[in-house]
Amino acid sequence: MTRTALRVACAAYCVLTAAYAVLTASAFTYQEIIRPRMFGAGEFSRWHGVFYWPWLALALLDLRRSLGSRGRQRSFAWAFALVWTIVGATIAIHPLLPALADDRRSIVVALVALLPLVWLALIDHLSAYEFLRRQSSPRDSSRRAAIESRWLVASLGSAAFVTLVYAALTPIAMRGAFEPELMTAGLGAGLVWNAIDHALIFVAVFLALAVSARIVARAPFVVQYAAFGALLIATLSLIVQRLICDALGFEEWASGLVAASCATTIVGTWGGLRVRRRAASNVQLDSPLDVFFCPPPSGGLSGRHVAPFVAVVLAAWGVAAVSRILDWDFLLLKSGVIVLWFAIFGTMLRVTPLLRVSDAWLAVACATPLAAFASDTFMQRHAPRVMRDPQFSVRRALDRYVVYNPAFRVVDGTLGRSLGPGAAGQSAFLRFLRANTGLGGERVAPVTLDFVEPLGPASRPPHIFLFVIDSLRPDYLSPYNPAVTFTPRLAAFATDALVFRNAFTRYGGTGLSLPAIWTGAVGVHKQYVQPFWPMNTLEKLLNANRYRRVMSVDVIMEQLLRPNEPPIELDRGVRTMDYEMCRTLEELEANIPAMSADAQPLFAYSLPQDLHVSNIMSASVPAGESYPGFHAPYAARVRRIDRCFGRFV
Repeated sequence: MTRTALRVACAAYCVLTAAYAVLTASAFTYQEIIRPRMFGAGEFSRWHGVFYWPWLALALLDLRRSLGSRGRQRSFAWAFALVWTIVGATIAIHPLLPALADDRRSIVVALVALLPLVWLALIDHLSAYEFLRRQSSPRDSSRRAAIESRWLVASLGSAAFVTLVYAALTPIAMRGAFEPELMTAGLGAGLVWNAIDHALIFVAVFLALAVSARIVARAPFVVQYAAFGALLIATLSLIVQRLICDALGFEEWASGLVAASCATTIVGTWGGLRVRRRAASNVQLDSPLDVFFCPPPSGGLSGRHVAPFVAVVLAAWGVAAVSRILDWDFLLLKSGVIVLWFAIFGTMLRVTPLLRVSDAWLAVACATPLAAFASDTFMQRHAPRVMRDPQFSVRRALDRYVVYNPAFRVVDGTLGRSLGPGAAGQSAFLRFLRANTGLGGERVAPVTLDFVEPLGPASRPPHIFLFVIDSLRPDYLSPYNPAVTFTPRLAAFATDALVFRNAFTRYGGTGLSLPAIWTGAVGVHKQYVQPFWPMNTLEKLLNANRYRRVMSVDVIMEQLLRPNEPPIELDRGVRTMDYEMCRTLEELEANIPAMSADAQPLFAYSLPQDLHVSNIMSASVPAGESYPGFHAPYAARVRRIDRCFGRFV
């Protein structure tokens, strides 16, 4: 294996460990992903200690030259081997990941998991220090101007390439959808605004690079390299904080710490690998940016220069396709777009030679996107009054364009216009809510909640069957959508039942919606207040009426029920994410006691996961079934649920 391949393998293990710890630190993802062992989380934590030793072997193989060298890098390399061998022995005795919970300890583990990569990057830079020290930026003003011109051309070229690629992919994403706002005028407006927004973003990148280069122009090359690294770390820290930490609801201190650590790890590893390669080839660098990306091309363009552009196009399509299958808060989609921005910029630098752009044209190139941005903001607000078609709304068209164009979603949101006028303030308010409404580590005492005092038994309490089918959509049920033909038993059930057409969940996620069902009220944003039973009005109702409870006790319910009153348990030993409606109903039938006129009333409960996205990803369509206009694997499972439910009733 090459040293780069070894480092990538080492990085994969460290990043997965850090990601697991970060997800555990967030109360939401801990309760929704880690505890239910979704997406193989349980398997990774179980085998983490076993995989540690192959990881350490690869890391030491990567360090073999440093271990045999002289000077500080040798000391750091041997210290690395000693420290992480001790850590491995400790993990073997006391497994770490399975013991983590949603608290600050998980944040510490995440930071420690990234430390080996920072350590390896430091050794890389120590080994290449003499190479960096020998470098010097050109003193000739014309060559410095040519370097800046190259950056400007690469920035504008990147903006144009991103705009055109996603403009071509947008109609592909729209296929089969009826979008009256995205006819010729709508697609044209999206293309223009997308080009303006990307030009503004990439010109800002150029200005940041150019200003930074001029500030440290007279400093030693090592100082210049450190300045560019700090600029990249600050940029990536802001991206990670806004994109990932806000979505996970981290507190401000944790958000900043995680973001800075991730950015330092990325930039350090990236820079370490690149500077090691530059030192091995002993090339002369014009700028510290040439370490992170590429020096100017020395010859003409060839097929090897075209291949990266093709790869970027395929990656853009792939990220969008995967995001449509599985994503949370567009996290994968936005992250993919930003990674592609960096890749495109680096690819543009690879093919852009040194050239000279006059100061006048440079000023025009920088000022034009800003002027266009100001004018298009004016047009969005006043277009209906200045265009011939008063029914056409630019903002409405752009709001639909965002749905199918991931790059425009990211850039429009970055510039604070996704929510219309005042969006910047609204975005700040949303970030404030995310950072302050989730009561993760705070101690919250329960309150006693009673709807009826005193609560006594009813004269004839009915049997109650409560099935919360995770991720069941109303538009796949015939009582709500006449186009549905594959739920006849639920349709028949609805004719003899109350059908609620204006009911809204208290929360957008299962983790807080279930407690709201059992309390019958809005609860605090915490997973979960313990003990929960003083607020559990449904359980109090069941106890007052001496209900016999036959229940699936999933990872959420085991935290909500009174522990000293265990029910007859369904799905015992089955992972929560493996609960299936049909199997649970069969087990429920077998556990229903014989009924008599004076028998205790029955309460049955389950949380089937047939339709959860993690299960739908691997779902198939039985032979002979088709569901035109619907997502077939999902519809097939709804049909199966309908059959089992009808049979049970």
